[in-house]
Amino acid sequence: MSKNTTQNRTVRRSAAITGAGALLALTLTAGGGLIANAAPVSGASFGPAAAAAEVAATPQITLDKTSVGLDGATIHVTGTGVAPDPEGNPRQWFAVKLLTGGTGVVLPNQEAGTWDASGFLKISDAKYLPDANGNFAFDLVVPSLKAGSYTVQILGGNGGGSSMNPKATFTAEPQAAEATMYLDEVLVADNKVSVWVFGKKLPKDSKLTAQLDGKKVPGTWMLNSKPTDVIGPDNDAGDFNHRVLLDAGAALAGSEHVLTITNSLDNSTYDIPFTAVPSTVDSSFNTPSQGAQGDITFGNLPQGAKVTGIGPDGANWLGTDQAAVAGADNRAKISFTIPADAPVGQDIRVAYRVGEKNLSVDLGQKVTPNNAEINADKFTVTHATGPQGLYQLVDDKKTGSLFATFTQWGKQTGVAKIDPKTLAVLQTGPAAKTAEGADIQVFGIGIDNSARKVVASATSGNGIVVYDADDLTKAPVYVQGGPELKHARDVAVDETSHKAYVGSSLSNTIGVFDLNENKYVDTIALGTEEEPFTGVMSFDFDEATGDLYTTSLSGGRAAKVETRNGNKATYYQLGELSSASGTAFDPVKKQLFIAAQGNSDVTVVDTVSGKVVKSIPTGGGALNLFFDPVHRFVYSANRTGGTVSVIDADSLERVGNLDAGQYPNDVTVTPDGVAYAVNKADENNQIFRIDPTGFPVKKDDDKEHDNGAGTGDNDTKPEAKTPADDTNHADLNQVGNAGDNSNAAQANGSEGKLARTGLDEGLLIAGGAAVIAAGAILVAQRRLRRHG
Repeated sequence: MSKNTTQNRTVRRSAAITGAGALLALTLTAGGGLIANAAPVSGASFGPAAAAAEVAATPQITLDKTSVGLDGATIHVTGTGVAPDPEGNPRQWFAVKLLTGGTGVVLPNQEAGTWDASGFLKISDAKYLPDANGNFAFDLVVPSLKAGSYTVQILGGNGGGSSMNPKATFTAEPQAAEATMYLDEVLVADNKVSVWVFGKKLPKDSKLTAQLDGKKVPGTWMLNSKPTDVIGPDNDAGDFNHRVLLDAGAALAGSEHVLTITNSLDNSTYDIPFTAVPSTVDSSFNTPSQGAQGDITFGNLPQGAKVTGIGPDGANWLGTDQAAVAGADNRAKISFTIPADAPVGQDIRVAYRVGEKNLSVDLGQKVTPNNAEINADKFTVTHATGPQGLYQLVDDKKTGSLFATFTQWGKQTGVAKIDPKTLAVLQTGPAAKTAEGADIQVFGIGIDNSARKVVASATSGNGIVVYDADDLTKAPVYVQGGPELKHARDVAVDETSHKAYVGSSLSNTIGVFDLNENKYVDTIALGTEEEPFTGVMSFDFDEATGDLYTTSLSGGRAAKVETRNGNKATYYQLGELSSASGTAFDPVKKQLFIAAQGNSDVTVVDTVSGKVVKSIPTGGGALNLFFDPVHRFVYSANRTGGTVSVIDADSLERVGNLDAGQYPNDVTVTPDGVAYAVNKADENNQIFRIDPTGFPVKKDDDKEHDNGAGTGDNDTKPEAKTPADDTNHADLNQVGNAGDNSNAAQANGSEGKLARTGLDEGLLIAGGAAVIAAGAILVAQRRLRRHG
C-alpha cells in the first residue's frame, strides 16, 4: 500500500512540475530561481523512484565560479552526497538543461554529452556519473547571458539511481578583460635582435622584467631609445608596445627562444616564443626591380650558415651551386641579377641553411617594374641639400619661390622657402607650439597665393599650421581640426573661397578650414558603411571648377568632391590597387591618375566613362603625382625605387625615369613647366630641379581646359557597374552629397648618381621584417612611429 501511495503522490508532483522530465536536469533560472517548463525527453517521466529519492536525498553541488562574464564561460560543477538508489538500480545516464529564457541563445557544444531535440544534454559517459561515494563532476559551458543572477539546479533520476535537488547560484556581469601579452615582430640590425611585444589590459602599476630562455636577458627593454630594466604600460588602459633589445649574437638566425616577461605587481608571467631570422646589413638594391644587378649582405647568421636561394616561390635567382657562407662576423654577402621577366608584384623569399635545417624567410619586398633610367639626356637635373626631413613642396605663383615642409622627429620641424634656380634655402619658418610648448610637426603643404598664406598639415596635431608666405619667420598659427580629422596629411587650397581642405589618412574624412578666420568649419565624410573610403590620401584641386580629387589608401577607390556644389561626391572603382596614394587630374582629357605604392604603377581612369584606361609601370613604390599642363606630363615620385618617372599624358607611356636618390617623397611643377622634387633620405635630404629641356611645349592654355570635351566616346555618361561587370573598368558611382560630419645649399649638376645608402635601422632584409613565430612566418611592417 505504501508503495502505491507513493506512486499516487509522485504522479501528482510530476503533474505539478510538468515538463521537468525524468532526467537528471541542471537548469539555469534567471532572477527568481523558479524552474521553467520544458518538454520531457521522449520515453521519460518522473517515476516513483525519482519522487522518493527526491524527498530523501540531500546532495550538494558547488561551482568553481560564482561570477562569469556576459560572453559566457566554462563552469566546473562538482556534486557530492548523492545517495545510491534505494532499489539498487545503477545510474545509466543523466541530463543537463540550460534554460536560456527563450532569447534565441545557441546552446554551446559540451564535452560531457550531446544535446537532443528537446534541448536536454544527455550525459552517459561513466566518468561523469556519480561514483560509489556519491561524487560527480563535469564542465558546463555557459552561453552568453544578460547581466543578472542565475541558479544551477539538479533534478531527475529516471536514468537510474536516486533523484536529487541541489542548487547553486552565480552571477553574470561585465568582467575586466584579462591582461595579455604577445609577439608583435622581430627586427634585426647590427646583429642585435629587437623583440617587439604588444600588451593589452595590463594593470596600471605593472612592473615588467624580461628573461630569455629562463635567464636574465642579455640586453634590456628600450624606452624612448634608452635602456631600462623595468618597464610599465603606456597608459591607464594598460596598452603596451615596447621592445627587448638583445645583445649581438644572443639570438642568431634559425635559433628558437622563449622570452618570458614577469609582472612583479601580481607575479604573472607571459611566455613569448620566437625564432630569430637574418637581417640585411647592406644592399646595393634600392628596390628589387626587373633586370637589376647587385648584392646583399645578410647578417645575424651563425658561422657556417649558408644563403642558398633568393627569389619568389618556385624560382631561385642564384646560379647553379651558388651560395654564400657566413663567416665569424655572422655575415654572408651574395651577388645576383633579378631576371628582366621576373613577375612584378611577387613576394621575394630568402632560403638559408643552418646546420641540418633548411629555412626561409620573406624578404619583405616585392618585384617591381624595371627601374632603369629612361631619356635622362632629355632632362636637365640639378639638386641641392635641404633641411633633413623634407616631405612635400608647393610653388608660390606670385614670387616663383618654393615652400617645403620638413620634419625630423624630435629634432626639427617647419617650412622652408627655396630659391627655384639655385635651390638654396632662403628662409625657414619655425615650428608652431602646443600649449605645453612642444613642437607641432608639419608634413603636407598648400598655399593661398592671393591671401599670402602657406598652409601645412599638423599630422599629429590633427589640424593645420598657417604661415605668412611673405615672412616665414612670423609666428605661425596652429588651428585645431575636428575629432574626425585623424592623422592630417594632404592639403589643398581653394583660392576662390579661401578654404583649405585637409585629408585624414586614418579615416574617411576631409577637414575644411576657413583661412580668412583661421577656423575649422566643416567635415566632409566620404564613402558609406557598405562602401567605405578609408584613408584619404593625396589631393589634386581644380581651381577652375572647385573639384577636389583624392584616393583611398585601402579601399581601391578614388573620389571627386564638388566643393562648390554641396560637396557632392563621385566615386571611381580602381580595381585591385595596393596602397593607392598619389592623385593627379588632367582637365583636358578628364583623366585621373592614381599612384599605387604596392603595385608600383600609375592607374589611369577616364572620369567621364568610369573606365580604367591603363596601368603604367613606374619605379618601385609610386607615391605622389603631379600633372604638368605645359608639357602634358604626369610626374611620379617613386619612394622605394629612388626615381621620378615621367608619363606622357597623351600616349600614356613612360617617357622618363630619373635618379632621385633615396626615398623620393613628393613632386610639383611650376607654371613654366619645370618640376621640383624632394626626397627623405636617411641623410642629406635633396631638393631636385627637373627641366624637360628635350621635350616640346604642348600647352594650349584655356582652350583645352574649357572645351569640356572628353576623348573618343566619353561624351555619354555610362551606367554605373560593379567591379564584377568588367574587371578592366572603374565604376562611376554618384552618391549625392558627402557627409557633413636656414642653410644655403649649393646646386649640383646631374652628373653622377646620388648615394642610395643603407636601410632604415631596425628593418629586416631590405626594408621589411620577417619573423618565424609559433610555426608561421610573420612579415613585419614598419610603423610611422614606435616607442623605444
